[in-house]
Amino acid sequence: MQYPVQLAIYDLSQGMARSLSSQFLGPDHIIDVIPHSAVLAYNREYYFGQGIQNSDPAQFRAMHGNIQPIMVIDMGTTTLSRMEFERWCHNVASREYSTSSYDLLSRNCNNFADYALRDGLNLNGGVPDWVLDVPNRFLSSPMGAMLRPMLENMMGGEPFGGNAAGGTNTGMGMPEFPIANGSQASSADSSAAAERNPWAHIPSNDASCDNASTSHPSATTTNGTTELKERPQTPVLDVHNKPLFSSDVSTVHVCINKLTQNLDSDNSVHHDQIKSSLQTLKHELLESDPPSPNPKTVEGSIWMHLNAADIDDSEQKHHGQQVVVISLSASIMAFTFMLLRLVVLHPTSKGGIQDSDNKHQDVNAVMKSLHWVANKLVSTSTCKDADNALSYFSKSTVRAMAWCVLSNAFAHPELLGSMLLLQPDNHKDDINTQNHSTTIPSLDQIVDTAMSDLHESSSSSKEVRQAASAFLYNLLHHLTTANNSADATELPNLIVSLLCNIFEVIAEEKDETVAFRLWLVTAYIIRYYGSTAMDLILELGFGDAVLEQQHRLSNTVLKEKQLGSLVSEIASMLSLAR
Repeated sequence: MQYPVQLAIYDLSQGMARSLSSQFLGPDHIIDVIPHSAVLAYNREYYFGQGIQNSDPAQFRAMHGNIQPIMVIDMGTTTLSRMEFERWCHNVASREYSTSSYDLLSRNCNNFADYALRDGLNLNGGVPDWVLDVPNRFLSSPMGAMLRPMLENMMGGEPFGGNAAGGTNTGMGMPEFPIANGSQASSADSSAAAERNPWAHIPSNDASCDNASTSHPSATTTNGTTELKERPQTPVLDVHNKPLFSSDVSTVHVCINKLTQNLDSDNSVHHDQIKSSLQTLKHELLESDPPSPNPKTVEGSIWMHLNAADIDDSEQKHHGQQVVVISLSASIMAFTFMLLRLVVLHPTSKGGIQDSDNKHQDVNAVMKSLHWVANKLVSTSTCKDADNALSYFSKSTVRAMAWCVLSNAFAHPELLGSMLLLQPDNHKDDINTQNHSTTIPSLDQIVDTAMSDLHESSSSSKEVRQAASAFLYNLLHHLTTANNSADATELPNLIVSLLCNIFEVIAEEKDETVAFRLWLVTAYIIRYYGSTAMDLILELGFGDAVLEQQHRLSNTVLKEKQLGSLVSEIASMLSLAR
């Protein structure tokens, strides 16, 4: 079911911001409004004031002087139910957004609304940048510091001067999580919260809901390593608990049109069939509810393009095979991958796959397309001057989209088949088609290729590095959530190699998005493999690299604040390893 979502933006100054800012900040720093943002969904209004709160929109506005939003923006629809979203508020968001965690620059009502829209409701858009930038605009002025107390009073604590969380049975309060000191609320406080808060009775069975400061006794494992004496707080790591998917469908029309126009240059019957399959695929992606791309449609559209890239005229004549020839280019290949990345997100793409042992599966067009993409990525990294299909993979746009395809495939990992085996059998898997055989690369080969694209000596563009790092993040998210526990006595060779490669490139990485994802991969490894991974990091001298990055980022600009916090969390975990 689809639930509509809107963003309400209020002016807390009630029209006074412009005159006040002109008087105190000067004409170059005029602020038109002091915004307060709230999420409207399920006939409720969700916002951050004295903790995360919700109320009936009409009741909320009446309680605060009949204030009305200056604009209401339609944000789209979400598939999350009210219970699922409120569980996210309870289990995840409340750790960062509590009554004691208000921060003028990075943790106010507008930041919460943006976070709730993007992460809580899984929408593509969030709060407009001009709203999020208001605090910085204030403080960048000569008189901005003088207005900081007034702004904090207007945006934090008790919003609009009301007592939103207590006193009356408003149903707007949010039960607090012990963020700073780990102390538990008294039973009387808990009862009071439950009485006024309908969320307080939502059961929490997720281990991630445990207090981040819970102490654990030290213990020695059978191999003599020491486990953590206590679990450090990791709020940034805890929040990033979902895979990264590229799900924007706005390019579907363009992709279908470009592929169709390319086929129009030849009026063969085979091309007409491919064009028909492309139109069917567009319908399945954009008009079906839910989207339901069929592997047979993929076979007649996307796979025909990939298959054609492997066949040249001389090979056709030599073998006497009847194949469909398509004029290809790097841009046509990129458009093809843009469609494939969306196909793999949907359950119907798994149609026809049997046998769940991930070793000898019956394959459909989607699975063999993924194998083909992975094979070409790996092959190109060792064969830069190759012809035909491999030549396209030297182009940044094609290579970035190829990594995006593999990253999105983690929506349904069974599509990746034997490529996800951490310790594969000693046999070579092949995907046999009518015209050729594609060797399925091992997970080690794919990870090595991703690290090659991330290496400083590589000529990879920022877009390629971002896409490759997203693949590694999704891979570690899958590996560390597919099983409940890891072998604490031994690290797989793949993980050892990955750690070493990450620490080789991460200090020189200039793009914050890439660096953040690589640090997340490191944190996932540490949290999952525990002291075994931490001992390796310390023994190889990588602990110093963590401390150096922590020091460099300690006084960094606002946009890197989250990156600095994540590195600090990793440093805290390493400091307690022995």
